[in-house]
Amino acid sequence: MCGIVGMVEGSFSGFNQSDQQLFFGMLLLNSFRGIHSTGVMGLNKKGQQDIIKVLGHPYELLKWQSYGEFNKRVSNAYWALVGHGRSATQGSVIVDNAHPFMHGHISLVHNGTLLNFESLQKSMKTNFEVDSEVICYSLANNGLADTLKEIRGAYSLVWFDTKDNSLNFIRNYERPMELGLTHFQDTFYFASERNVLDWVSSKKTSKIKEIKVLPAHEHWKIIKEEARARIEITPYPQNNVKIYSSRNLASYFDGLEEESSAEDLAMAYTGSVSEKKVVVQKPGLWIAGNEAHIGDNVVFSVNDWVQIKKEHGGPASLFITGTSVLDVRVEVCHRFEGTEEDLYALFEKDDIDFKMMGKIRNYYKPTKHPDGKLYRVFVDNVEPMAAGTLLLPYNAKEKLQERQIEEQKATDAKVVAFRTTASTVSLKDDRIITIKKYNTYSSMGCFICSSKPTLSEAHKCLVVKNLENHSLDFLCPKCAAQHTFENEAIKHGAKLH
Repeated sequence: MCGIVGMVEGSFSGFNQSDQQLFFGMLLLNSFRGIHSTGVMGLNKKGQQDIIKVLGHPYELLKWQSYGEFNKRVSNAYWALVGHGRSATQGSVIVDNAHPFMHGHISLVHNGTLLNFESLQKSMKTNFEVDSEVICYSLANNGLADTLKEIRGAYSLVWFDTKDNSLNFIRNYERPMELGLTHFQDTFYFASERNVLDWVSSKKTSKIKEIKVLPAHEHWKIIKEEARARIEITPYPQNNVKIYSSRNLASYFDGLEEESSAEDLAMAYTGSVSEKKVVVQKPGLWIAGNEAHIGDNVVFSVNDWVQIKKEHGGPASLFITGTSVLDVRVEVCHRFEGTEEDLYALFEKDDIDFKMMGKIRNYYKPTKHPDGKLYRVFVDNVEPMAAGTLLLPYNAKEKLQERQIEEQKATDAKVVAFRTTASTVSLKDDRIITIKKYNTYSSMGCFICSSKPTLSEAHKCLVVKNLENHSLDFLCPKCAAQHTFENEAIKHGAKLH
């Protein structure tokens, strides 16, 4: 599983310095859902987004100069921040597979797993390693409505669209998203885990008034305008759009459900966990072309679990969901009597494998929110299957994940340059300027050698401040490479601006 966190400044008066530490704290808590890579995205008031992606824990961000610039912009430029922690269930652990993904006008983070990843690759003629990137590509090329018709599986999506400068949210029942509104009703926070928002609320500078669940299958679009935020809510597949003003952020919290218990989530996810409501199909349970019966064994990969609320002091239990190893269209569910620690204890081996085998107790064909599933199967008498796999839970065997990360860092740790829009370019020091301004600098020529670099070389150029006359001077790629550092710049009468 992966995790998503972030915050939106509803009044657009800007974040303050305390929000820098607050956002980083959210990233740290979010890392328990995934430490293979960390990505952050900041949205400014000019319709641009800055993106940094690194391998490993959020502390890896602190090693990069670009994150220092990112932090400065939190308090003087951004109106929204998005963070992602990846637990690699598909694709190798490299920075290119870290979130956010970027295609066209879309930059996206995703928590979940697609069941029809391979078929989507074929239909779209793509060759991505990660299913999340297929979603990003589809949104950019096909739009939201067509994308939701095609994808099958679990998803909670947050993306930025440069076409209308909007931050967007949508999820299905299989992945969570919690929202928290401050007492002043001018900022809201979002996270995959409620405990992240509980921590935010414990801080004096960010008291959260209420925490609620983002409704499943509702597209929330937040559009930045001059002095307010316009909120559009579109249920899918319906097309009824509600519009709210940021002058009363609480208005779109009214009517939302309170934070649901894990048992509620389990009920919504499976349709029912009660034997009385399960409609058994006899015969007709087919797994990978073979007929199966009640009492047969089924091996499944564990995808997720939620803690079921204790009733009247009863024992703790988890609601586990997964997919059949032989047929991903078969969803397998099990009520595990015990805590998360008890579950991890089953897999305390060096050769970890989060696969389990259990006896079929009941099954049915889902009619509500099928998400491509042919059957939902309930199993009992489960036991772990140790065979070695990359399907690891977010915080099981931390040392194994850290070893995998260290093996990749030598060659794959890097920062993705800040993202520009169609009308802007990024210079060598990650500064973003308009193409019009770049062409003006380039036409005047390099301050040192008078060469006139092309637009394709913009990412190698610099704009520096002359110490003698305090003018802004332009450096071509060759001269910028020789005079990047401040002490070198001073020697030639220039200082980095």
